Amino acid sequence: MTESVSHYKMVLSIKQWINNNFKKKEKLLVWCDTPRDGKSEIPCRIEGFVPDVYAKLITSSRQIIGEAKTAYDLDSKHTEKQLAAFLKFCSRNNRTILVLAVPWDLIRYAKALVEYWKKEYRTENAKTVILEKLKYYI
Repeated sequence: MTESVSHYKMVLSIKQWINNNFKKKEKLLVWCDTPRDGKSEIPCRIEGFVPDVYAKLITSSRQIIGEAKTAYDLDSKHTEKQLAAFLKFCSRNNRTILVLAVPWDLIRYAKALVEYWKKEYRTENAKTVILEKLKYYI
């Protein structure tokens, strides 16, 4: 399935956020499910789902799971199952962060959904970041 340009840009924004926040302090391994010279660097499966971005921070033994959701994707049952799985993983692995990128006009809604799902799936201790100031790099 071909990803939308908007989704692609949000995935790149997650990758840029990881680099901006951790590259100077950490040795990073980052996998992004985006086309690159005709190939994808597919992240590992987590709880049965493949995230858009997966980063392993070698120095601190931390992990980052990144997921980009367009307006069309955010309200789907698949998204709920996927993000619930990622929240459960983060909850069990306290050195893991879930980073979510959504269009600017859905940030408040995404925050509310994530907080609702954290309560619903008893993952209140899961660390999450919802990107607010996306920078699109192409």
